[in-house]
Amino acid sequence: MFTEAGVSDAGKKLWDEKLHRMYKKNLGLKKRIASSLHEVDLFTPSGIALGRRMAIRHDEIRSEKVINKIVRGLYYYEYRKPLPASVEITNHLLQQPSEIAEMEKFAPMLLFGSRKWPSVFEYRFNRVAEQPEGSMWIMRFYGKVVFWAISSKNAG
Repeated sequence: MFTEAGVSDAGKKLWDEKLHRMYKKNLGLKKRIASSLHEVDLFTPSGIALGRRMAIRHDEIRSEKVINKIVRGLYYYEYRKPLPASVEITNHLLQQPSEIAEMEKFAPMLLFGSRKWPSVFEYRFNRVAEQPEGSMWIMRFYGKVVFWAISSKNAG
């Protein structure tokens, strides 16, 4: 909620109806968020300086675990079978417009998810026919935060 997603209509509604009460009551959450806040220089894509603003550090380890669980759950939902425990999932938060443009090249090869919550969560996916544990996922949260995930059989 402390990203661009928080300013979306769905994000504001979630904050107003649920999260702001939880945030007020949960001291550990407050401390974790406060410790991750820092100032950053803000630039346009063409390099024009816009000044400084507060930002929250992306907790890669935490988000990686969450995204991996989401991929495993969606894989089960879409294909009616679990990904084997030996399958590795790698994911990446797409932050730059160039990263999102690169990912969009794969969009025509991906299926639309069977479930979606417009402006909250949408995903696209597909898997390799000859090796079904190989799959690709694009997940968009609140219309703004985009993750790209790939599952593949562990070579070890």
